Amino acid sequence: MFIFFYFANKLVHFIKRIFDIIFSIIGLIFLCPIILGCWLLSAWDTRSSGLFFQQRVGQFGRLFTIYKLRTICTDGHISETGKWLRTYKLDELPQLLNVLIGNMSIVGPRPDVVGYYDRAVAPFDKISLLKPGLTSEAALKYRNEEELLARQEDPLRYNDEVLFPDKLKLNLDYYQHQSLALDCKIIYHTACSLLKIPSKDTSNLTKQPMHQYRPIIWFVVRFFTVYFIFVFAYNQYLAHHHDAGRQDPFSHSVAATSAGIARWLNIEASVHDDPKQPWTWISIAGNPMAYVNEGCNAISVMLIFVAFIAAFSRGWWRTLGYISAGVLLIHTMNVARIFLLCLIFWHYPAWSKNAHDYLFPLVVYGTVFLLLVAWVKIGVKQPKIKPDGVVA
Repeated sequence: MFIFFYFANKLVHFIKRIFDIIFSIIGLIFLCPIILGCWLLSAWDTRSSGLFFQQRVGQFGRLFTIYKLRTICTDGHISETGKWLRTYKLDELPQLLNVLIGNMSIVGPRPDVVGYYDRAVAPFDKISLLKPGLTSEAALKYRNEEELLARQEDPLRYNDEVLFPDKLKLNLDYYQHQSLALDCKIIYHTACSLLKIPSKDTSNLTKQPMHQYRPIIWFVVRFFTVYFIFVFAYNQYLAHHHDAGRQDPFSHSVAATSAGIARWLNIEASVHDDPKQPWTWISIAGNPMAYVNEGCNAISVMLIFVAFIAAFSRGWWRTLGYISAGVLLIHTMNVARIFLLCLIFWHYPAWSKNAHDYLFPLVVYGTVFLLLVAWVKIGVKQPKIKPDGVVA
């Protein structure tokens, strides 16, 4: 029996690590425009690099470097941009890198400075066995911690005597009841909190029945089901054409449409398939400027978009309409991206790398992220609020 529970525990931690990797990669891809934008604002407002690095206590009491956006100016005051970043927790987004590296998890006790968790005595010393996380039940309860501390005469003393002891109890409770189901509950309430969507009481999450969280479980199941079905079908489509040594028709049409825009603007442009590789070359004025392969057709982005919208569906007609409009917008932006890249390769080759690697991904992924947030806002049925403020 001991061996069974040992391997079951190892399996849960392995699944959680896989989840952390997938979540952090997807988050970094789609939140990259937000992170870069906030970083630039932070750098401008604080007159610094805009980045903040600090040693925090991690799993087993080991120190690690946490990544954040700087919110404090050189004179020690919180910048105006910093206040906004802290309100929406945007300064914490670079910690997705910590999650990807492996010294943090999505769910776990928030990492603290030296002198707190590393000095916890039994039974609270067990908390050090957990990886620190982006969110936790304690973080949800004290999401307005800065405002709470600002109202105290002695903020440090209040933190040491009131807040931190309560966080220890909450985090020990998480350690004793940790599970993937509990992580899903915490992630669900965190998302509701950040998106200002009313949710049920976040206290005693370990004791709340899982049937209350059927919507988030159903979302995860539908998302991965739809996504993997489409990925499988798309890979079969690519294999059918690539095994025959030819470019797939959709990628070819993307290149042809981009060249068509150039011709419409009276720019000499043509396309031809590569005889050795499944690529389609776009030539401007007789000079090959860029090639388009399956990685350039934005299908991978469309699949994530479709799976997300379908998972949050609220009525098939509205869902299909939003998916159609979103896919058309992504396709249009991608065609315009390839056309503009060809012009940059032609006229401003020195700018081509930054445009290809940073500028256009920033625009495309940023637009997709805004589309997803908009769908969450209009596509999710929000719970009714009673006059006394209680969620119905």
